[in-house]
Amino acid sequence: KLPQSEEWGLIAKLNKEREVTGIFISGHPLDEYKIEIKNFTTCSLKDMSKHEKGQGKINIAGMIVNPQHRISKKGTGWGSFELQDFDGAKDFVLFGEDYISFKNYMNDGEAVFLTGKFRPSWRNKGEFDFKIEEMQLLETTGKNKIDSIRLTIDIAKIDVAFVEKLDKLCKHKKGQHKLKMLFIDSANRQKLPLFSKSRKVNADNEFIEGLERMGLTYKVNA
Repeated sequence: KLPQSEEWGLIAKLNKEREVTGIFISGHPLDEYKIEIKNFTTCSLKDMSKHEKGQGKINIAGMIVNPQHRISKKGTGWGSFELQDFDGAKDFVLFGEDYISFKNYMNDGEAVFLTGKFRPSWRNKGEFDFKIEEMQLLETTGKNKIDSIRLTIDIAKIDVAFVEKLDKLCKHKKGQHKLKMLFIDSANRQKLPLFSKSRKVNADNEFIEGLERMGLTYKVNA
């Protein structure tokens, strides 16, 4: 049981739960990054192998677990870590320039966003290794990648209460992201796209949860 007298941040609290019970009780550490994971990753960790023979880059995300920082016999640094997401986990090993470039992200419980590609393995013929080319914190991914959010609204659902609730949510979550709306008239098979010049929102997970409670769907950068 967690101490009641201490204030725990989400990641610290969940990691402590994992240490004590072996599982996460309050939720998953990546819950607060669902919008980034849903919209900007190519696949989950367990599905990475499906992209082994592809030529392009893929995006993955997860939480770093058990990072290890080592020194080789030659005196050069290298390291390893396990990356976990909602569905699985994958081990990574970094050497040379790659380790130097990304070692500062290798902290237990750090939520990261990775870009890289599969290349033929130089160790095992016929197999593939995933080479990390870029790494950044998940908390900055949304800020860097989200420009706008578009809400899809069925006009049949619009009434005074609906407008007031949406207005309250948008005011509560003011931010830097452009707000777009696509109104659907199913009866007449018409669509009307609108763009708000004056209102911007913070399209974070709290905002998305508010939209979902209202039964609204959305698209990022649409």
